[in-house]
Amino acid sequence: LRLAVQLEDRKFKLKYSSFDISELINKIVDEVVSDNDREIEMKTVPYRIYADKTLIELVIINLIENGLKYSDGKIIIEIQDDYLKVIDFGIGIENSKLESVTKRFYRVDNNNYQQSMGLGLAIVVYVLKLHNLKLNIYSEVGKGSTFSIKLLLIKQNKLPKEFQEFQPS
Repeated sequence: LRLAVQLEDRKFKLKYSSFDISELINKIVDEVVSDNDREIEMKTVPYRIYADKTLIELVIINLIENGLKYSDGKIIIEIQDDYLKVIDFGIGIENSKLESVTKRFYRVDNNNYQQSMGLGLAIVVYVLKLHNLKLNIYSEVGKGSTFSIKLLLIKQNKLPKEFQEFQPS
């Protein structure tokens, strides 16, 4: 809760570094799979970004846990065409509620996961705003949801020179 408030109030200092987001995703999935018997299908390619690694890890964890909470089947994580996508085949979200799911303390009425505080997607949105990124949600009730983030603004080789990591010769 404190993190959500700090992020919302922009009182959080970012610690930028260059890293491969696919490697980070693999690490997270290995940890999640060991705690869970669900299938997570990976469709990732090496993709270097320049961002706060800890906060991006939090985004990925929240999106994966969200997919696992609201679906019974597998989820897919993919990086394709400069997008990171987390796809689930769960309950889906009504169009009228798409905007609400990213607000603090919002919880889906018919979820089975009653311990949720309704902060996960709000934190995702705050972290992405700090990185000048946006969460896109496409969903169909009864079919599932796709949460996507266009990574192009933090792609390592697309950043303006002043933001690129120094590489000694």
